[in-house]
Amino acid sequence: MKATALTPPRPSGMPEKTEAEDRADLYSRTRLRKDEYTAPVEIDMYGDKIALMSFGKELVGVIIESPQIAQALKEIFLLAKKGAERRV
Repeated sequence: MKATALTPPRPSGMPEKTEAEDRADLYSRTRLRKDEYTAPVEIDMYGDKIALMSFGKELVGVIIESPQIAQALKEIFLLAKKGAERRV
């Protein structure tokens, strides 16, 4: 199953996944710029699941399995991506 990820810059010392690793893991990752997204939270979307992972002062992960919530976040992601592409 392919996953879509919105990934903020990692804190120093925490390794970033390479593009080759993402391809092998079937990830379509959008890396977010530090000046545009400051929350240390990664969002992964796959099937009917959404994963939220905090890499800040607290390390927390949550998986939500809901077709409606997954659809809503995927649509919000696509709208944001279209808006960002128009600005470039």
